Amino acid sequence: MKDEKKRIIEALPRLTQQQIDELIRILEEEKKKFSELDQNNKPQLDALEAKHSAEWSQLEAEMTAGDRAKKEADDAEAVRKKLAGGGAHPPKK
Repeated sequence: MKDEKKRIIEALPRLTQQQIDELIRILEEEKKKFSELDQNNKPQLDALEAKHSAEWSQLEAEMTAGDRAKKEADDAEAVRKKLAGGGAHPPKK
């Protein structure tokens, strides 16, 4: 389930507005169906909600860490290029 969520998030930039609208419609429909479930299932639903909430939090942390690592790598590469003369300006005469 976590991999499916990650694929959806990674695909968002490539989706058309129509696909995004459909995804939102599906998620809202699922939310409504879950809210209509019988209260007899409340303990199981609470456990499921906690599990999915933890998965989303973990996924968010992983993606944030990945973004931070990429930025740090890009910054380090820029410094290396500058130190190697790739980003330095020639002396003015």
